[in-house]
Amino acid sequence: MKKRLLPLIMFGVLSSTSAMAFDMNAMHLYASLEVGYGFNEDKQINNDDDDIKETNDEFDIGFKVGYGEDGGWKAEGKFSYIKFEDGIYDNRFRKYPLTMQDTNSDDFFEVSIVAIREFKTPVKNLYPFVRVGGGYGLMKVDHLEDDYVGEVSFHTGGGISYTATKAFSIASGVDYIHRRWSREHNLEDGYSLKIRQNTFRPYIALNYAF
Repeated sequence: MKKRLLPLIMFGVLSSTSAMAFDMNAMHLYASLEVGYGFNEDKQINNDDDDIKETNDEFDIGFKVGYGEDGGWKAEGKFSYIKFEDGIYDNRFRKYPLTMQDTNSDDFFEVSIVAIREFKTPVKNLYPFVRVGGGYGLMKVDHLEDDYVGEVSFHTGGGISYTATKAFSIASGVDYIHRRWSREHNLEDGYSLKIRQNTFRPYIALNYAF
């Protein structure tokens, strides 16, 4: 009985090893350029925790580096430049102006990391996916208590990817992003506010695999 089981065990081990080798061979490193436009809602919360909401759309461009398997798991890191239509601390929320001066708070840089799960379909090289992750951003501002304002963000979304050639693929999707900016104070009287943002962001990305 043992003599019969031994070949089966060895076959199972070899099969598992081959499968692992195949998966590792399918893994690849890639770089990507991503462009998006966010439909964004800012919520401004003042000293008394009253709040007011206003739209403030954004444009972003980012460079990404990723690693993973088409039709499987991937991980991406991204460095983004993001620009808002209006400065988030400027006097456009007329009910609660933080300052009457220009704060130059309409653009910033963000670093983010996401995990991606792609799914295989009957259509060759076409992979729907979901992704989730987080980020941290830093904005240079004027006429506020701090010279730099930070934010943390949560990202989730989905889309579809198509591998056109061995080297090039294209991906498109929609993300939901929630950002929480640090509370800032007016230099003159100490009046403070914090910003919360909810964004739905369509995007397109061109990937190059090494």
